[in-house]
Amino acid sequence: MKTIEVANIDSSTGGGAIRAYKILLYRAKTGVECQSLLLGYNSQTLRESRERCPPIGFALPSKILTLLPLPHSMKSALLPLKLIFYFKRYGKIDADIVISHHETIDSLRLSANLAETLGSKSLAILQLPPIYGNKSRLDNIMEAVQTFNYLLTTPKLDVRDIPWIMYMRSIHRPWNEAFYEVVDYYLKRFDMLLAVSPSIPLEMGENWSSRVLSLRPGYGFDENELSLLRDLKSRRVHSKPIAVFPARLEVRKGL
Repeated sequence: MKTIEVANIDSSTGGGAIRAYKILLYRAKTGVECQSLLLGYNSQTLRESRERCPPIGFALPSKILTLLPLPHSMKSALLPLKLIFYFKRYGKIDADIVISHHETIDSLRLSANLAETLGSKSLAILQLPPIYGNKSRLDNIMEAVQTFNYLLTTPKLDVRDIPWIMYMRSIHRPWNEAFYEVVDYYLKRFDMLLAVSPSIPLEMGENWSSRVLSLRPGYGFDENELSLLRDLKSRRVHSKPIAVFPARLEVRKGL
């Protein structure tokens, strides 16, 4: 079997990229002929992916945006530039299946279009809910994010943060809402949808619960994490149940 894996493997951007990177490295061990189209990377992940899941192309706007000497706030405001696709590809490509490792609009759009062009099957892995079935749920999340960011930046407000604050308050919410229909359109073009958590199809609503297959445990779960959980359990002295949250402590995740 031959795959084309559309992924961001820049490990500095969070857990989604790290999970995608692990899968690309593991794929070579399964006997699958793995090829990648990279939305993002760093020097280490690029070097290792070349050996195990060689890139056949790169998303230049996404990488250029990452490298620009701009404050993070301004890069956030420029995120829509990721929708401008220019892929540097090498030679003729083909695949039995095209896999999107992210639920972002750029990854979904590229993967769906590429699969149809090649006549391949398509699979999208959802690491977060791309859409929310309950609009008030999204409103509550956005309100929490804006409140958190306001409290975080106000005491040490810098002029460089102004574009980011304007983006969050004036553009981010309507941008998300406007893209719901677009995301819905691209999701329906995939042959299969996988979610890394059972909560994702629940958040997406009844229309999607029957179409999205949940992975239990999620595909980021590995031997190191299992060993850590066992160690925590062995050292626990009280009988009350505990919850383990193996992710960044971030307001968007409900903390």
